[in-house]
Amino acid sequence: MNTWLRFIYRTPEKPLSLGTAIAVSFFLGIFGVDRYLMGYKWWWLKTITLGGLWVWYAIDLYKIAIGKLVMADGREFL
Repeated sequence: MNTWLRFIYRTPEKPLSLGTAIAVSFFLGIFGVDRYLMGYKWWWLKTITLGGLWVWYAIDLYKIAIGKLVMADGREFL
């Protein structure tokens, strides 16, 4: 993958596994930890709105489960 994108979004070398992403989103997604680990820049908005009043939390969990939400630099989960 393009190392420049990984530098911009500050994503880890190895993308998260799908199971890990779903678990983190389920348990800590209300605080934006899932978006933080995926490298998204505006993850803190999810924290201060408590997951968008649980709506954004549910949408992110669903999108991760079906594979529509990927790492910020475009890589898919393992």
